[in-house]
Amino acid sequence: MGDSVVFIQRVNVCSDIDLEGIAADDSFPGAYVDGDFAIWEHPLSYFLSDSCFWDYRCNPGHTFDGFNDSLVLRLAIWRHGFAYCGVYSTHGDVSDALFLLCNKEVNPVTTWGRPLTRDDIYTGAFFSRDYSQNMLSQFLHHQYEKITGNGHVISGALPILKDRLCLDPPADSSGSYLYGFNLLDFALFNNLDKPVWTVASKIQVRRGDGVFSGCWYTGVPVIEGPDGAGYFIENNTWCALCPDSMGLCTGESQRGFSIGYSGAENSAIRMSGGSNNMTEAWGYLDGVLRMHILNCCTRDYASANYYAFDTFPDSVRLRIDLSRAAIQSNIRMAVLADSIWADDIWEDPYPGHDGNPPPIIIRADPGWNGVLHPEITVTPAETLDMGPVLVGESAMNSFAINNIGDTTLVITTIHHTNPAVFGLLYDVFTPAHSTSDLMVSFNPDSAGHYEDIVTVYTNVPCFSMFNLYIVGEGIEIDPMFTELVEPLPGTWTSCADQNIILRGICSDTSCCGKIMEESVVLDVGGVLHTGADSSVRVIDDTLIYYTPYAPYLFGNGDTIEVCLANSADTCGVVFDSLPYCWSFMVDLNPPDIIFHYPPPDTVLTDPSPTISICLFDSLSGLDTNSIMLNVDGEIVEPSMIFADSCYLLEYPLPNPMHYSDTVEYCIHATDTTDYCPNNVLDTCFYFSLWSAGPLGNLIIPWDGAVSACMNQEIHIGIVDSQGVDSLTIILAIGGDTMTIADSRLSFVDDSLLIFAPNEGYWNDNDTIIISLIAADDNLGAPLGNPFSFDFYTDFTPPASELVQPIEDEWIQYLETPVGISFEDRVSGILLDSCYLEIEGHIFPFAEILTDISTDSRRGNVVAYPSEAGLNFNPGDSIFVTCYMCDDPDTCPPNCSETAYRILFEPMATCQIYPNPFSPNGDGVNDFIVFDYPRMFIESAQLSIF
Repeated sequence: MGDSVVFIQRVNVCSDIDLEGIAADDSFPGAYVDGDFAIWEHPLSYFLSDSCFWDYRCNPGHTFDGFNDSLVLRLAIWRHGFAYCGVYSTHGDVSDALFLLCNKEVNPVTTWGRPLTRDDIYTGAFFSRDYSQNMLSQFLHHQYEKITGNGHVISGALPILKDRLCLDPPADSSGSYLYGFNLLDFALFNNLDKPVWTVASKIQVRRGDGVFSGCWYTGVPVIEGPDGAGYFIENNTWCALCPDSMGLCTGESQRGFSIGYSGAENSAIRMSGGSNNMTEAWGYLDGVLRMHILNCCTRDYASANYYAFDTFPDSVRLRIDLSRAAIQSNIRMAVLADSIWADDIWEDPYPGHDGNPPPIIIRADPGWNGVLHPEITVTPAETLDMGPVLVGESAMNSFAINNIGDTTLVITTIHHTNPAVFGLLYDVFTPAHSTSDLMVSFNPDSAGHYEDIVTVYTNVPCFSMFNLYIVGEGIEIDPMFTELVEPLPGTWTSCADQNIILRGICSDTSCCGKIMEESVVLDVGGVLHTGADSSVRVIDDTLIYYTPYAPYLFGNGDTIEVCLANSADTCGVVFDSLPYCWSFMVDLNPPDIIFHYPPPDTVLTDPSPTISICLFDSLSGLDTNSIMLNVDGEIVEPSMIFADSCYLLEYPLPNPMHYSDTVEYCIHATDTTDYCPNNVLDTCFYFSLWSAGPLGNLIIPWDGAVSACMNQEIHIGIVDSQGVDSLTIILAIGGDTMTIADSRLSFVDDSLLIFAPNEGYWNDNDTIIISLIAADDNLGAPLGNPFSFDFYTDFTPPASELVQPIEDEWIQYLETPVGISFEDRVSGILLDSCYLEIEGHIFPFAEILTDISTDSRRGNVVAYPSEAGLNFNPGDSIFVTCYMCDDPDTCPPNCSETAYRILFEPMATCQIYPNPFSPNGDGVNDFIVFDYPRMFIESAQLSIF
């Protein structure tokens, strides 16, 4: 309809239209045909003058204020039923266009609701939150009224066209009711760049509980308020001062709310009040009175209107005062905004009789806005033939109501012309994509042909009213009797497709003796199967045969209720005593294993378990004679008792299992069905024996230990709950591998392995690697943690060396420090056990230590005797003794005691003995001794002359 159009209202009128007739009709000036569309447009003022727009009396007094011919309506109707009404402003004024979304009020006048039929109790709101609530749809309605009135509808049902319908129930030439305009498929196109929000609220009080005095449906109850009825719309209020619907209603009522906006750009507002005699109505925006009407004593149903554009009130208050009759106050608002909301809703008197409903807010996003609808197909499409039924008997059949649409199908009411003979039962609601049955019972009271016309009213656009037809024959003749062949009542079957077989038997010679297949109606689990649709067959003229098929296969645990609802012989005589009903049960599963031990794929540590199985069948029952237990390929005889609601089988294994043994046990059992083979339980389970195997743990010496014991024993703990087989123990020491047969090995208390070496087995300063290689338990499980460790031997004590001063050499320095270096290559020294002794004075290593390696294997000490008060003289000779022990992990340490001598140089001067001397060999003074300074250390040159 062009990019300039702001809004487009669309409705499917469900008819084929004569476009050329419209174009040639003076009632549609300017109309022309463009392809499959008839199009015409005029300013708004034209359509206002051309329409019965304002009320059901077409009173012309209520006009728009502030409008000119800048607002244009463009209408188009498709040849096959879609009608469109668009609006645009020649000045581009969005607010003017928004006003066309503001109806005077929300009620059946503006929604063209289908009138209630005489026995309807319509509990839903006529106002549905679709997109028909605007003046565009009113103009479409009026133009389509002219199209139908002028004969331009080629085919299709005619909609109800009168607003208030104060006339006989609408019907076409066949007497069928017609559907209402509000039940059609409406959609609204928003050509703006953000959502348009419409707000509607109303307060109303009235007396009387009939609908529209003077109409054919006067007095029909509609939506019930707590104390009486009101207009059938949402968002209504009933007078809190009216205790019932009789007599006069008096008093004042009001309601209000606040409105919030986000991103609001344009708006249009309409407040209106409608009155009967002795009433008054007010409307306030932001606390300012905008609409007021007072009718003191007339019955001209006067109204008041207030219009506003591009204003955004924060609060709304609607107020009415009623002395008698009826009064209402309304607001309709359309806003172009990102969002809009209402809160702070209140009523006075509080809380009001309608639950204080919030204003109705409808959002129309950019693009098309519509609602989903149900769609319907009926099987059979028109006529249901009940066939011949014996007088005084009854037969049943059904129409299938298929909802192939996307929302719930509602059957609002059903009427039919022959309720005395034909009974109807149906579901009011059928969910989307599902089927319900319209059940029909045929109860002829005399022989002859019977017919019924069923008129169904629904909420389906273009199919809101349709007719179905029922025919049947009442006959009088001796009937056949029913004999059940299978399955018999109360029996069990194991077949999901269990055949149902019945036989027809003649009561006497007047029976025809042959069944008419198309007359058979079999109700199986609530689903009707008939010979007419070939789901039921007649074999050999007398056997009625039904085999279930998908999706009607029987399920496990089902109780199948079966009724032969109808069957007649070829003479047209219905079977006697119908419906013939019984039930049977279905068991599709084998007996259940309630529990069993050992569980499947279990690994046990008990070598002598008892196999236990508990069996039960909750449906047809367990056949205890069928039970067989197979253990490792051999049929065995378990004990069996009934305990704890199951049959308990127990079988202890006769021989203990060994490590890694696997046992298979299989159970076979059946249930006890009456038809089809019994369900068979045939299943096997496995379990095995497992042990973690012995676990070894090192006791002495520990891994990395240093031993000073020349006869060091090895102690290893080996434990297992099943006991250890000592003959399987293998121990390796270095390159020496031994078993318990070795005399040096012993296994004590089934838990301690001891190796006692012979003399000289260990070497000094050696690294010994020991491995526990194997040890099985008495079930044959291997050692769980083979391991190796090493330890070291140290039979040599620490060594020391005097490094300061030099041993046995003369020193001159009387206060000389004494320095010792020490070393132990394996254990390291035990520092607290080491000391120097000098002339009876003790110097602990801990006090004179200068350095030591991190492993304590080497270091140096320096003692200062003079600082300890020891004074030495030239010529003295002293001894230093070093006491040291190493630090092994086992056995006493290796200790050493080493003594060192220190010599102090004597004092000497230059002297000669004797002097003189005479080396003449006479034995007197033949030799001479020379003394000179430092003569013990340094050399000298002697001159004798």
